[in-house]
Amino acid sequence: MRTLSGVGSGGEGGGVEQPTLLVLGPLAVAGPDGPVALRDGRPKRLLAVLVLRRGAVVADDVLIDVLWPDRPPSDARNSLQVLVSYLRRQLDAVPGLAVERAHDGYRLAVADPGAVDVARFTAAVQVVPGQPDGLPYADLVRALDRKSTR
Repeated sequence: MRTLSGVGSGGEGGGVEQPTLLVLGPLAVAGPDGPVALRDGRPKRLLAVLVLRRGAVVADDVLIDVLWPDRPPSDARNSLQVLVSYLRRQLDAVPGLAVERAHDGYRLAVADPGAVDVARFTAAVQVVPGQPDGLPYADLVRALDRKSTR
């Protein structure tokens, strides 16, 4: 597993100064005091869905389908609330991250979008320095592929 102790380090104890959400690989979260412990399974699956849709409301029904794809429990909404409560308790130690109730679902509020590795990656591949209008991702991949075959 990737270590989070060096990500954004500089504070006491080798933790991170801002929240860090890593989803490109094993899901990991870190705050000022270092990595946040999350149970495997549904809690991480819930966080992954919310991270990938950060800022957008994910409906209860969608979350239930993702968390229990084969057979949701008879009390699925209550079970979802229990998972959200657990996730909120774990993320309490991470300033700038919050699971919020909105309309008929939940959303992950991320104060700094740069804290999410997939957001940094997406931003990096959308614009290439030195190109006046940026370079679309597909063109970048083709350019890198041509360069590697030379």
